[in-house]
Amino acid sequence: MSEIKIRKVEARDLKRYKKLSDDENWNIEMDIFEKMLETNPNGFWCAVELSSNQVVSFCGAVDIGNNRAVLSTFITVPICRGKGIGSLVLKKVMESFKGFEMIVNASDGREPLYARFGMPHWMYQALQIICEPLESHS
Repeated sequence: MSEIKIRKVEARDLKRYKKLSDDENWNIEMDIFEKMLETNPNGFWCAVELSSNQVVSFCGAVDIGNNRAVLSTFITVPICRGKGIGSLVLKKVMESFKGFEMIVNASDGREPLYARFGMPHWMYQALQIICEPLESHS
């Protein structure tokens, strides 16, 4: 594995972000990635393998108010898992939201990773819908 650089996600990275999420069958549309980055430009980070200039890990969080954030779309390419790369990206996201209560919707089996970052598994599966109204209702 070559040297890794951690940096903020940019609009040009979103196609890669979507591809990796599609590979995991997450079914997230491109407009969702665009909206998350637009509303939280300092909350999304990635790891770039410098030798190939390829993004190999993404993670971000969305500020939902009241000093709370939802950790969102944390993904690392399979060949890079278990090497600490994703942890570096997650650490950067956590630093960006220092002092926030983090809400995590994790894939099964990922709980130990989050526990290492001080997020114990205490709540079980729930359906979450986050949306923005199209128009105000008076």
